[in-house]
Amino acid sequence: MPRSMTRSALFALALVTLGAGCLGTPSDDGETLDGPIATDASGLTTVTSFGTNPGNLKMYTYSPAGVGADAPLVVVMHGCTQSALDYVKAGWNSLADTWKFHVIYPEQQTANSSTRCFNWYELGDIQRGQGEALSIKQMVDWMKGQVSIDDERVFATGLSAGGAMTAVMIATYPDVFSGGAIVGGIPYRCAAGSADLTKCMGGFDRTATVHGDVVRNAVPGYVGPRPKVSIWHGTSDIVVKPLNATELVEQWTNVHGVDATADATWTVDGASRKEYRDANGETVVESWSIPNMGHGTPVDPGFAAAGGCGTAGAYILDVNLCSTYRIGQFFGLDQGVPGGGTGGTGGTGGTGGTGGTGGTGGTGGAGGTGGTGGTGGTGGSGGSGGDPAPVCEEFYEGNYYHVQKGRAVVCGAFNSYACAVGSNQNLGLNNVLPTWIRKTGPNYYEAGRCP
Repeated sequence: MPRSMTRSALFALALVTLGAGCLGTPSDDGETLDGPIATDASGLTTVTSFGTNPGNLKMYTYSPAGVGADAPLVVVMHGCTQSALDYVKAGWNSLADTWKFHVIYPEQQTANSSTRCFNWYELGDIQRGQGEALSIKQMVDWMKGQVSIDDERVFATGLSAGGAMTAVMIATYPDVFSGGAIVGGIPYRCAAGSADLTKCMGGFDRTATVHGDVVRNAVPGYVGPRPKVSIWHGTSDIVVKPLNATELVEQWTNVHGVDATADATWTVDGASRKEYRDANGETVVESWSIPNMGHGTPVDPGFAAAGGCGTAGAYILDVNLCSTYRIGQFFGLDQGVPGGGTGGTGGTGGTGGTGGTGGTGGTGGAGGTGGTGGTGGTGGSGGSGGDPAPVCEEFYEGNYYHVQKGRAVVCGAFNSYACAVGSNQNLGLNNVLPTWIRKTGPNYYEAGRCP
């Protein structure tokens, strides 16, 4: 489905006008082969038949060794002039190796866009059931037909045009995606054609209601949960201006029915992180503003917690902040397969929030503990006629929330740490980065997970 050269040329002109550079050599757009074949350099697998593919996109996948049943799936979309292989440098494959989830990399073709941009501005590609949006949805469907995917843990992320396409996917398929992370991107339906490119990339101020309405109108009559959203932008981005991050916050807080005033603000690795919570205390939107960063995906090759995070390159920026890891945490990818343990997750206890954050063994999101009466199996009994079984409850939240909910107290130098109530174990810095703790007795908490 080739696009006209006029549209491609217009987009190329917009990139030049706003200072975008070139990202290496595009991959080959050669003939289509029958069936998937693994590439020998990257570990990506090419899938050449995954549906009608009305958007004429390419599909690559990555599945780590040892991935189990009901695994999460992340759709990762590159930026303009990039390829799927280029965007592997963002670190998603390495994180998948650690946390065991599948990855899909859609790839644009030069037949569609001479600059390899996903066509986030073409109405025929950004509506449900049409064009590139449908092609990407078909990739998800294909993957679900090949491996065991948890329907409640399908996510999307991308940079620049891939970030704008992430907004497209979570707007048009809220019944497919539980969350999205938009890096240097643009609100859904900012543009209604190539004539709007420069206006949108430069930042186009609309009211939150107008932004929210275009998302609601994308799937008329939809009343289900909406994806939670993580928004990332550099303060020195001259390609896609930072105003777009503000507009994205307004769009997605409005969609979730909350205001655009942050409920909490934190400094993490030098960046400003803001949380926007719903009435249940769930963070449904977060925003990250990275000082002095230009246009690109922030990585940290020296990030110890993940054994390194990404590889610096054009528009893959080493700013000592691992966006891939932080986004993975926001999606709950580090929490294992939900439903494990005799207590179960959610259900009676009501795990929480749009997108669902319940982890192994029965914790909620900000909502807490698997619910009233929820952690010991049905009724919590230890067997027919026997003594009650020992109860262990797990909680996975930032230490700040453990303190707020009485599981921990501030401690250490300048009260900058959190210590578990009862055991007095030091849980680390008193911040919002999630940690596991377990309750093993009345008002007694320890670091770690239940056995």
